[in-house]
Amino acid sequence: MPDATLEFDTVMCFSASLMGNGNEGAVMFNFLTPPGQPNYRTILGPASTAQMGRTLADAAASIPNLSRVLMADVPGQSLPDAKAVHYFGQDYDPAILQALGVLVIRANLLEKNLVLLFARLLSLKVDQAAAVFYSTVNMKGRMDMIQAATYEAGLSEAKLKSVLKALDKAQAVMARRNVLIHSQWSFKDGGFQIEAYKPNTATQHRVKVISAKDVETLAADYRVAGLTVASLVFDAANMATNTARTPSSGEPSN
Repeated sequence: MPDATLEFDTVMCFSASLMGNGNEGAVMFNFLTPPGQPNYRTILGPASTAQMGRTLADAAASIPNLSRVLMADVPGQSLPDAKAVHYFGQDYDPAILQALGVLVIRANLLEKNLVLLFARLLSLKVDQAAAVFYSTVNMKGRMDMIQAATYEAGLSEAKLKSVLKALDKAQAVMARRNVLIHSQWSFKDGGFQIEAYKPNTATQHRVKVISAKDVETLAADYRVAGLTVASLVFDAANMATNTARTPSSGEPSN
């Protein structure tokens, strides 16, 4: 019998279950290949599909602690049930989850105050400032826009220095958050280990254990940065007035 093997490169594969017309139980596989090459499709009949399902089930059954191996997106240690909370087969220390949640809230509120400052600097309505601010997903681009607006706002020298200092404080906490969020994580009891990769720097690979307290400290620094920016929004003496909305203090409303 001639060799029926067909070799080809694929960039994506997706499957679909066939319904109706006597095809119940059959599965169609679609293979997308690199540009310039033909795409391929094959259909497994109900019997072959059932056999493949049994084979996968037998293989999965041989893996110890299946839920932890397949569902734990972030590696970590098992914790006592009385202490841990469980998501997707992973044990988490609730103190870590709480600290990360607070950090997300404070980061969001800092962005809100940056939008209000941007609106005040350019005498825009808040919705207009937000549309421009969020027109780029890059935070550096957003900060560059606010800094450019600061220089063009006609501020006194003292006020200009205050705004630039507040922006520097905001950028500093954002840089620390970026290292935390964009590292590889491994959860540990009472904290988690991050591995930061910076290929174009002298310290290309850095490993550090982060505690819940470390995250809380960063969240607190975010709060300080947010309130610093908010104080400039409220201080309208030497800045254009925008009364479209009442500026936020940076405190959660609930």
